[in-house]
Amino acid sequence: MFKRMGAALAAALLFVGPAAATPQAPIWTGFYLGAHGGGGWGDLKDSNEGFEDVNGGLGGIHGGYQWQSGNVVFGAEGDISFGKLDDQIEFINRGNFGGRPFTETTRFGFEVDRLASLRARIGYAAGPLHIFATGGVAWAWTELSFFDSLTIGGRTFVSDDEKVSDTQVGYTVGAGLEYKFLQNVSGRVDVQHYGFRDAFDIDDVDLNLTIVRGGLTFHFN
Repeated sequence: MFKRMGAALAAALLFVGPAAATPQAPIWTGFYLGAHGGGGWGDLKDSNEGFEDVNGGLGGIHGGYQWQSGNVVFGAEGDISFGKLDDQIEFINRGNFGGRPFTETTRFGFEVDRLASLRARIGYAAGPLHIFATGGVAWAWTELSFFDSLTIGGRTFVSDDEKVSDTQVGYTVGAGLEYKFLQNVSGRVDVQHYGFRDAFDIDDVDLNLTIVRGGLTFHFN
């Protein structure tokens, strides 16, 4: 994934190179605030097994401050996103006990309902086009659930229904591009990879997510 990000940035830099040969006005300096939305995928597992198909959508807000010096743009950004990235594993066991058929249902679930990050950014501007890389600390609000029930003769008995919530702390790295189609408004597309080690304080259980987002940003400059 990181090789693909680097290749995309290199191709974009080659494309904007001729346009950036002349000195650039600092149109990217200042505070900014925006909204974004998108989707992602990932997994929560150790080296052998776990939730391998975590996916879903989310949306949120981002903001920060950046400085432009020539063609170089650098700054800091924070964001928070809400939504649902989840996966579920279900086991159904059917049999007969004392002449009466039964069905036992066991369900394990995992969910991410918020993501946040605080990141440094550095980029290259060619007029209204801005290509950037970013990285920093990230947080994920997660939940593990366990449900077990037994159905006999049309009656269902729930034997267990538990949920455990936890906040994971890890890192995020990514890259993207922005384009100012108005003096104070830009559109952006970015890709962020999130990594959280020893999730739920369990050794060697890692949460990895990749999020693709699009958004609009208002610049106060």
